[in-house]
Amino acid sequence: MRELAALSAKMDHPSTASKLAIVAPQDIAFGLGRMYEAFREMDASTTKQVEVFRQLEEALAYLGLEALP
Repeated sequence: MRELAALSAKMDHPSTASKLAIVAPQDIAFGLGRMYEAFREMDASTTKQVEVFRQLEEALAYLGLEALP
């Protein structure tokens, strides 16, 4: 997970902040997502804010989007 987060951070645009929402309703997926989030936060080169959610609606709200009908 550490290597994936580091590789992902290297691909971030250096001057553009962005958001990534991970939807993970199952416990194992949520835990892995939180681990990825933590490693991204610790990487000084990251410009992407990562958050993990259990519900799609919460993730969409975080991204400032609305659910499709």
